[in-house]
Amino acid sequence: MKGTQTLCAALVLLFAITTLSAQEKDALKFYGDLRLRFEKDYSVTGKEARDRTRYRFRFGLVHKRGDNIEVGARIRTGNPTDQQSPHQNFGGDFGSKPLNFDKIYFKYKFESGWFWIGKNSFPFWKQNEMFWDDDVTPEGVSASYSAKDFAGEGSKLTLTGGQFIIDHFNEGLFESTISAAQVSLNKKSDAVDITAATGIYLFNNEVRDSVSYNALNGMDHKIFVASAQVKFNLSSDVLMTLGADFMRNFEDPTVAGFEGETNGFVAQVSVKPGKWTLAAYYANIQKFAVVPNFAQDDWWRFGSGHTNSSDLKGFEIRVAYQLARKMNLVARHYVTEEIVGSKDANRFRLDFNIKY
Repeated sequence: MKGTQTLCAALVLLFAITTLSAQEKDALKFYGDLRLRFEKDYSVTGKEARDRTRYRFRFGLVHKRGDNIEVGARIRTGNPTDQQSPHQNFGGDFGSKPLNFDKIYFKYKFESGWFWIGKNSFPFWKQNEMFWDDDVTPEGVSASYSAKDFAGEGSKLTLTGGQFIIDHFNEGLFESTISAAQVSLNKKSDAVDITAATGIYLFNNEVRDSVSYNALNGMDHKIFVASAQVKFNLSSDVLMTLGADFMRNFEDPTVAGFEGETNGFVAQVSVKPGKWTLAAYYANIQKFAVVPNFAQDDWWRFGSGHTNSSDLKGFEIRVAYQLARKMNLVARHYVTEEIVGSKDANRFRLDFNIKY
């Protein structure tokens, strides 16, 4: 039913677009992408091996009014109750697939920054999805300010903050929220591109009872994230990237068996010779270093309703090839195991991606 409602809303929106003047249509931009995926899970503790063919489709629009105002929306495939994944399996007796809005926002840009209100992409700088999945689009308000040449020519200091609503229950109170702030510094020169960022993310769950059970599982989280990335050319056509992330949750829920499991670490390296990209990632994410419902869902298949994105360590090897402009093939292999426990898993993925 929700998918039908979304489709009807999209049709009404498309009809409204046809009534725009020529000048207004020039300010309207469409974008989207299609992904076709083969996925193989094998050597997974307690589970049968599994092959899946999947797809993801997204379609969005942005309408600009002058240089300052922007209104945007995007629809995507996927289960509306699983924010981590817009992917759908081939099959299901050829039944129709749901479409959902994952972006609806108003944005105002000014000379040195912006603010938006609505549902939009994660507004803070990040270099991977270990803390926050790209498919999870928070709802609330966010603002950012940048100061150019803050630390010399070619540098930029950016301050970004946000207040987001996870859920609300009794009497309409906002009982589950995120308050977040980040400082990032970028320095570019002909030889190197360096970015460093630190942020604090306060996941607040005000009421702890069965009614307010949600993505936070009745717990508060105060997660500090520090990241650094360096890009430089090994030769005229070979770009190398080194990066690292550290996460620390200052709230220790002291769940039996997971006492002190509040840290996370990620290291990554990639090389881009011409149309190829070769990358490797190492991750060690303890149980409470991230909020599992909002972090990546790629590394293994454990979880119920949502992927358990923590209490894991392992490697990802990635190889990508640029077939044409906005079109590529990406192969990834994951080798992962539990930090506390004895589960392990292996996964292979092959994605064909095309943007328009």
